[in-house]
Amino acid sequence: DNMPISQASFLPKGILIDLDGTLADSRLNISMEAKNILSALQKHIPVSLCTGRLFAALYSSIMPLFPPTRVHIVAGGGQLVQSDGTILWESKIPSSQIKEVAEHVDRLGSGFVFGQGQTLYCNSKVIGKFQTHPWNFRVGLPNTLSDWSSPLLSIIDLNEFVISYIQSIEDLHVQKMISSHGRSYFDITALGVEKGFAAKKWSSHYKIDLSSISAVGDNLNDLGLLNEVGHKVVVRTAPQEVLEIADEIIAPPEDGGIAQYLQNTLDSIS
Repeated sequence: DNMPISQASFLPKGILIDLDGTLADSRLNISMEAKNILSALQKHIPVSLCTGRLFAALYSSIMPLFPPTRVHIVAGGGQLVQSDGTILWESKIPSSQIKEVAEHVDRLGSGFVFGQGQTLYCNSKVIGKFQTHPWNFRVGLPNTLSDWSSPLLSIIDLNEFVISYIQSIEDLHVQKMISSHGRSYFDITALGVEKGFAAKKWSSHYKIDLSSISAVGDNLNDLGLLNEVGHKVVVRTAPQEVLEIADEIIAPPEDGGIAQYLQNTLDSIS
């Protein structure tokens, strides 16, 4: 097989890593090996998350792996936030829009979730699944909130009525996603929000040229990010159109792919 492999030929000055399916495996575990190498590598260059997940989903279990002031791209590119929760930039969906969509989805029998700060807000249909999540989410019902604005609204536990409703929304950016368990869901952000746009903001924050950044991803929502950076690292389980643009292909996290990639980078720069 003619997999492009170019270990150590590209020395990044910064790395952006997707979370689900790239750093974390399908059971949402990050290997001890990857955690240790991540910790060592961060002493040399900024290594940050670039994920579709909300900060509230990452706060208790994932963010402690990074220095408190490290800046991450979360909510599919809708927010730049430090590990400690300090927001540097965001593009939020207005409260009225989230409320309208969420209440409609609830009536149609599906689940919704959005986040503010360290709390995820969802409807009662899906709250149980978030309360038992291995990453220890802080979860609430939004009924008491006066402001529902958030950079991301996810729609889960889909049915045909919800799918046709969500696909009819025109004034928001709607992305159909596939979970690690193969289930479809929708991520909704403000128009113009995606990972590649946020990567430009991240690169200017760290004063690193985009061509000196390496990005690691495994899914269609990583295409915008990968297309912006100098070195595109793709997990071999990615869809064909993502694999086609790869400079380097790595094993999935279950097989130590990200740990090996980070170790190779650490060996080259330290």
